[in-house]
Amino acid sequence: MTRPQSPSVVACPNGPLIVRGDVEILDEQGNHVDPHRRTVALCRCGASAIRPFCDGSHKVVGFRTVRPERDPAVVFDEPDQNPGGIGGVMPPARASSIENPAASSSRSRDATARRASAS
Repeated sequence: MTRPQSPSVVACPNGPLIVRGDVEILDEQGNHVDPHRRTVALCRCGASAIRPFCDGSHKVVGFRTVRPERDPAVVFDEPDQNPGGIGGVMPPARASSIENPAASSSRSRDATARRASAS
């Protein structure tokens, strides 16, 4: 007795989807399609004569997959034309907060405490 194989799908570069395992395949009208095997190649290019299965037509038509564009994890603002003032040198307060982030956070806490005591 064979155990059911969990399904997996692998997208082949510039080719079909390789589907392995126990899956139900339906055609465009929702009718069941019998794959006659446990591993099948499904057409992604749309040129196959035996759709939904692949017949290798992707090679003839030059089908190419393009890696999806990703948004960068970090987006920086456009740099200022003159970020540090005269001659592009950073003012001392900004430079010290970059060199020592703890100094920046302690100044921020001090300013917050002064605002709280003033109210």
